[in-house]
Amino acid sequence: MEAADDHGQHRRPDDTVEVVRQVGALALDAFPGSLLPNVLVRELNQLLTTGGLHPELTEEIAADIFMGAFSDKFVRAARAAAQLLDGSLYARYHDLDRRQLDRLESDRRPWLWPRRRPLLNTFTALCARRAHSAGRSWSAANNGTILEQAQILTTHNLAALVLLGVQPGGPWPELAVAAYRRTEQLIVLSRQQRRPLPTIKDAAYAWRNSLFFLSLAGDDAVPEFLEQARATLAGSPAADTLRALLDGVEDIHRGDRFDVDGVSARGRRLLGWTTGPHWVSQSAAAPAAAQPDC
Repeated sequence: MEAADDHGQHRRPDDTVEVVRQVGALALDAFPGSLLPNVLVRELNQLLTTGGLHPELTEEIAADIFMGAFSDKFVRAARAAAQLLDGSLYARYHDLDRRQLDRLESDRRPWLWPRRRPLLNTFTALCARRAHSAGRSWSAANNGTILEQAQILTTHNLAALVLLGVQPGGPWPELAVAAYRRTEQLIVLSRQQRRPLPTIKDAAYAWRNSLFFLSLAGDDAVPEFLEQARATLAGSPAADTLRALLDGVEDIHRGDRFDVDGVSARGRRLLGWTTGPHWVSQSAAAPAAAQPDC
């Protein structure tokens, strides 16, 4: 162990980055529609730290233990993501404002929900505003809506991996389609469940990945993506929901915007967390639509 530790201490930054690139590429290729698990995030961060770098990879925070503040690396990760995605489909779909992120202060102290401390101009405040959480009492579901906005702003490590030079084995459009297929599978699965919200959350994460990959492919790749995605709509038991998602992407691609409720001219924005009934389960003839959040 001492020999291994000594070797790790003398690892060159370019060595560690290359390992992170290889592992990151494997993760994207194998699980394009999933979040990076915390155990992998911690290991990649350790590699980067060992190489003398400052890691920007962020862990997934549990909604029931979130205390209302994000570390500075969330701010750095969000700024880096905004620069990478400035003007892209992802940025337009999720209303990312690069200039707004550049003006943010760091979160210096925890903001505890029960104290109702006034929000400052911080990353936490931005996430709370984007989640429309003002006036809500503390709940895991409310926390979840804020945490999801943090994941959207940071892309939950996708942008950080790309900026480190991670390049998957397949082209970005193929990865976008693969992540969409995962979204499709999960939404269909949610129709068969009495408590569909956890599955809908996973579908929203897969959908966000799909939009990220599609954005890296460029706006010219959007029409072909939509064509491939719509090819299976006719036989899908979740065709109504999937059509709303794809129509929303096409609306944004054409220059439309979502309103405050996430509705565009023909489509809808998909988020995973909600403090009330989810529109995906409401639009389904599911066994029990409108289950409590969990």
